[in-house]
Amino acid sequence: MSGYPAQFGRGSDPRDLVQPPLPSYIGDWESLLGERRAFRVRGIPWFRRNVRGDLRELTSLIPRMVREARERPNWTSSFGGVHRFSIKQLVDAGKYEPLLFEKAALSILILDIASRETNISQSDVYDHLHIEPAVYRIEGFDRGTLNQARSKRPDILEILRRDTQQNRNDVFYDLANNKTVSYRLADAVRSTLEREVPGSHLGSVVVGVERAYRLASTAEIDPNEPWPNKITGP
Repeated sequence: MSGYPAQFGRGSDPRDLVQPPLPSYIGDWESLLGERRAFRVRGIPWFRRNVRGDLRELTSLIPRMVREARERPNWTSSFGGVHRFSIKQLVDAGKYEPLLFEKAALSILILDIASRETNISQSDVYDHLHIEPAVYRIEGFDRGTLNQARSKRPDILEILRRDTQQNRNDVFYDLANNKTVSYRLADAVRSTLEREVPGSHLGSVVVGVERAYRLASTAEIDPNEPWPNKITGP
């Protein structure tokens, strides 16, 4: 087998792939959040530029990926066993779609395996690939708060798009309608509203563990990487 040994390295525990780490007050977050489609894989544009352009070409690596995952104690204990995985889930990850935690972690593992056939080091792989939890909300932010902000600042949605580097208003309505987003986006929205709309009286950015916040916004994009839906080949 080429590449570095599977039993060593930074991919030994899937929880370590989550960046930024979830706050300690959540406790057993895998039980609370692991079954939500609220985990995105970041770094796939880097993989497509440097390793393989078409993610569908990795289909043949799925059995090896499942075997390696089952051999890693921290993986089987996290997921209660490794379940089914399809190449469509990897393609969805490449579109920055939110996935179950298990599917996001398995997506990174198969990208790791593919990278071993190149001269790219494991350190480079895990410097670029990680899981971003889209499980955050802003206390006190809802449709009423957003409507009030728009009445005070009619251009507030344009300002929010500019400050957060998002390309659609939908993500702000999603956030106001009890859908969750990444910490960086929630924090940026909160900062902009506090600055541009005095008296917003917003609370902290927190993890939405309540049932009302079980869905992640699918409108969020990653402003720090090329928009994945526009990447069609090498």
